This record gives sequence, structure tokens and C-alpha cells, in this order.
Amino acid sequence: MSACKIYEGGGAETKELNYLRKKVQLALLEGETEKAVQAAENGLAQIDFSPHAYQQTFFKWWFYHALAEGYLLNYNVKNTAAIENALERAHLYSELLESNKKFYYLQLRSVYMYYLGKKERAIVLNKEAMELVETSNYIMKKNSVKSQLIENNESLCGNVSKTQHEVYSQIHTKDGLFNLPCI
Repeated sequence: MSACKIYEGGGAETKELNYLRKKVQLALLEGETEKAVQAAENGLAQIDFSPHAYQQTFFKWWFYHALAEGYLLNYNVKNTAAIENALERAHLYSELLESNKKFYYLQLRSVYMYYLGKKERAIVLNKEAMELVETSNYIMKKNSVKSQLIENNESLCGNVSKTQHEVYSQIHTKDGLFNLPCI
């Protein structure tokens, strides 16, 4: 069945949040901070207002996570309150979901702590994420996340040996120091 027939049949609006999710993912892959943040904010707004929003807790977790990641693509101190709020909300919804993906939160929190000048805290959080990913049953991305965290640890410890284009992840900070999760 083609996408046009689904749309004509009136089923497309039920997939709106997934569509917005893909828009955010594309913006993150392209390294477009403003587009990613705007798309994540649009997704969050649709959760509250769309009659077709389902799995609201999951989508809130996802869009808050993506919002923090969007801001961290190109860290700016003026966004610290927004980053902090997005990370706390992502963590809250992760807890409500009883998610086994807390390592994503820890990865982002670690990068954020580094940019705040809290390098020791960043190292601790990154190590905690590495330990947690080892216990995860999220097998599909386990090795990918481990590789990202190992490289992030190298940056945190000052052992940067790769350029921005050589880092493992498809999504990374503009300065090339850190991998960000591909959610």
C-alpha cells in the first residue's frame, strides 16, 4: 500500500509523531541544531494537542532526549537552562518507562557536564554509562554505544587522537569532541 493511499484513507495523522521523530533524526544527522530543536519542540507540542498521540510517555522521553541532544550539537552557554530541563524531563520519562536505556541519558549528561567545566563529573557519568550499557538487553545498539562511550572517554581524559570526521558516531558535537547517541 502506498503512502498516498494511507494518507487518502485518513490514517496518516496517526503517524504524525513518528514523522516528527524522523524530522528530528534527520536534523541531528545533518548537525542542524536549530532544525533539530524546533522539530523536537514541535513533537512535544503535538503530544499534548493531537487526538492521535499515543504512547505519550515514550514520545515525551524521546523528544526531550532529542531536544537536549539538539542543543548539545553546538553547545552554547545561553542554552544551559533549556538543556538542563530537557535532560531532567528525559530522565523522568525514562524512569516512568522503566527504560533500560539510561545510558543515553548518562552519555548526554556527561557531555553537558564537560561543557559546564565539570570534567571530573563528566568522566564519572561516562564511566557509569559504560557500565550500564554492559548490562543492557538492548543488543542491537550495544556495541555502537560502547564505541561511542569509549571515544568520549578519550576526549574527556584529553587523549583526542581523531578528527571530527573520524569519530565513531554519525552524530557528534560541532567541535568534534564527543559522540552523541543515534536515537
